[in-house]
Amino acid sequence: MNLNKWEWIPDNIAYDAYPGNTILSTSYYVIKLLANTRITENLPTTEAQLGPAFWVAGRNDKTGSHILKAAVYNSTGNVPFSFNFEGVGGGAVGQLTYLTAQNMNASSTIGNNIVQTHTQSVRANRNGYFNFALPDYSVAVFEVDANNAGNGHHYGSKGNRQGWQGFKNWGKGGYGNHNQWGQPSW
Repeated sequence: MNLNKWEWIPDNIAYDAYPGNTILSTSYYVIKLLANTRITENLPTTEAQLGPAFWVAGRNDKTGSHILKAAVYNSTGNVPFSFNFEGVGGGAVGQLTYLTAQNMNASSTIGNNIVQTHTQSVRANRNGYFNFALPDYSVAVFEVDANNAGNGHHYGSKGNRQGWQGFKNWGKGGYGNHNQWGQPSW
């Protein structure tokens, strides 16, 4: 959107002839956060009570990462999360990145970005559960990469998860004609 002629608040980027006046919208930062961590396989979740938290869990078959993407909308306070990933054990470390703003109706202006990025490491407890809380009107990505998956445990039988061998077999070949991340090698 050109700042010299506009009729509504920009969807992603607002600009004029001076690069210092470029404004990146809240939508821009949300899209960037969610798109930079790809889920190639959705994982099942249990005990799902949606609202005010909404989420999806998955895995990236190229990196071996386990991923949770979440949004909190219209809560009365921080929303606690407690979850585990099958195959990721106690002591695993994940990276939590979430976006917030001081006011849900605020918009960035020239020289004033209202989007706040928060990043922290979260360690799984001895049972493999990750625990953290997200504030109201936040969007988050939590990722445990293959190298930080902790002690691991049996991910599932070959019959249940074709090709996916879990943490203990990463990089060790595996069954049949599958590479280390569970993709067919043919």
